[in-house]
Amino acid sequence: MPAGQAITLSDIVRLISDVVNYILIVAGIIVVGVVVWSGIMMATAGADSDQFKKGKGRLINAVWGALVIFGVGVIVRTLASFAQAPTQIIR
Repeated sequence: MPAGQAITLSDIVRLISDVVNYILIVAGIIVVGVVVWSGIMMATAGADSDQFKKGKGRLINAVWGALVIFGVGVIVRTLASFAQAPTQIIR
């Protein structure tokens, strides 16, 4: 943005949307990594039930974390679209 130009609500919404999109991408990569790691832990547990339970717990926590993170992403995107065009949502 050139110097001396006013910042608009659209600029702020675009910046927040870009940051949220970046966070969602990073979170998605982390979730995939944790799911794979948990699967490997569960697959290599053998007769060790404690290791299997740890892997299963991590897998469940990764799924819950993904639901929370992506749910927040949906909420932020909804609010961003409302902030950019408030009359377009209600028809």
